[in-house]
This record gives sequence, C-alpha cells and structure tokens, in this order.
Amino acid sequence: MAVAKIGRSSVHKLNAVLLGAVLLFIAGYVFLANFTVYQKYTFDLRKNEFNSLSTVITKQGNDILDLNELLYYAQRSGMVESKDAESIVIDGNFALTPMNY
Repeated sequence: MAVAKIGRSSVHKLNAVLLGAVLLFIAGYVFLANFTVYQKYTFDLRKNEFNSLSTVITKQGNDILDLNELLYYAQRSGMVESKDAESIVIDGNFALTPMNY
C-alpha cells in the first residue's frame, strides 16, 4: 500500500486556500443580504409614498386632482406609461388581462 507523503507546507497552503474560500463566501453572503434588504427597503419606501399620494388624492376628491403633480410624481419615481393594456376591476382591485399579440 502506497501512502502519499504530504509535506507541512502543502497542508498550510491547502488550509490557506480553504480559509480564503470561506472568507469569500462569507463576504458574498453579507453583500447579497445587504443588497436584498436595500431593495426591499427602497420598494417599501416607494410603495408608502405612492399610498400616501393616493390617500391625499382620494381625500381631495377627483375634481381637485392636480394631474401635473401626479405626472411629476410618476416621472420622479421612474414610472412609465402603460399602453394597450386592458383591465378589469374586481372588488376594488385591479387585474390585467393577458394581451394577444
């Protein structure tokens, strides 16, 4: 039976490589976790801002609706105009119907 002789320096190199890989995985995990939390936080901020604007518009009534303010908010928030969309209203909630192209 042949037993491979492993020197001390090669064991140290292997340990260093494994330690580096573990540190790289930990750093990647921390980065991705922070990025995910950041995305959720910004989404929640925009959602809350949109809901507050919707509440203000509802309280003011449709006759007082300032379309320029709504357009400014939509452009500032990165919203884009929806074209050729059909929608239905069920119990006050919106659902888009599939488009046939």
